[in-house]
Amino acid sequence: MKTIFLIAILSASHFCALSQKKIIEGGFDAGINFNAELGGTISKDVKAGTVGFNAGAHIKINSTKNFGVKAFLQYEQYGWKYRSLTFENSTGTGFAKGDVIYKFDYLNLTVLPEFTFGNKIKFNAGAGLFVGLLLNNKTTMKLQDQSAPYQMTTTSSKSNNLKPLNFGISGDIGIQIPINSKMKINFDVRDNAALTSIDKSESNSSGRKTNALSLIFGVSIPL
Repeated sequence: MKTIFLIAILSASHFCALSQKKIIEGGFDAGINFNAELGGTISKDVKAGTVGFNAGAHIKINSTKNFGVKAFLQYEQYGWKYRSLTFENSTGTGFAKGDVIYKFDYLNLTVLPEFTFGNKIKFNAGAGLFVGLLLNNKTTMKLQDQSAPYQMTTTSSKSNNLKPLNFGISGDIGIQIPINSKMKINFDVRDNAALTSIDKSESNSSGRKTNALSLIFGVSIPL
């Protein structure tokens, strides 16, 4: 425990010294997520992705001209759907076709060591890790009764069987375009692929995992 505490103190001291000597920039970001499910026991033939929203802020410490560490703190919407599943209808007299839609709201912290190339217009590429805190979840079932083609039943519920934390790897490529001497606009394409199952009752090898391809637009200014 003392060793871990000492390492934490030394790391924090190094980070503070680094931030005092190097260029620091920060800004705000927003964009869209194209979501999918990784793993799980449901056939891929009935799986479909969903579109979500992301918004937050970032900070980057550039230790050299071409290398820095960038951290995002963002609210992100994840999810997916299962299409054309067969259920018993509400009266128990037949069957109904329906979709099940899953939505998850996370607060994600993503840390990316990042390389930057170029002069005025700069290109960046990085890879790192993310951890997400589950804020909310919602499961919606939309059933179309086959015996009554125009009868649609929609129900929503919340699951208590989800892990509070989500963890995985992240990769990012982007471009930075200067607007003036102090402001740049950023466009990033990032993929967050979870390594752990979101379900408490499922193992990481067989459970459902989140995956999000994000298109992110933002602005950066020196701090």
